Amino acid sequence: KGKDEVEMKDVIYEEFVSLLHVMYPGMEKIMHRNVVNILKLADRFQIEHLIKKSEKHLIKYDRFDIPNKLLLADQYRLTALKNHCVGRLIHHPSEIQKLKSSPQFANFSDAMKAAITSVLG
Repeated sequence: KGKDEVEMKDVIYEEFVSLLHVMYPGMEKIMHRNVVNILKLADRFQIEHLIKKSEKHLIKYDRFDIPNKLLLADQYRLTALKNHCVGRLIHHPSEIQKLKSSPQFANFSDAMKAAITSVLG
């Protein structure tokens, strides 16, 4: 590779371009279709303000269900998103059993499982 190129392993070109567009105001917004990829790359490249924007988007919109939001919260250490989802479980205890039988539950960390179980009191 020449000096004009930098190789980034395991980065999809289109996702990286989307990340750059989101970084610059007015270019592209974080939306349900790109939030997971933005979060993944923002975490990898330690772009804290995009991690926070992604977290706020996930809290504000319900395009992702609670199991998937909790999985992202667990994977990317999104405390506000975790607290938001656990708070919703407190108000809807019937959702806890659905969550425990979801395929995502097996992939939660022990700490996330403990946070969910603590809702049962």
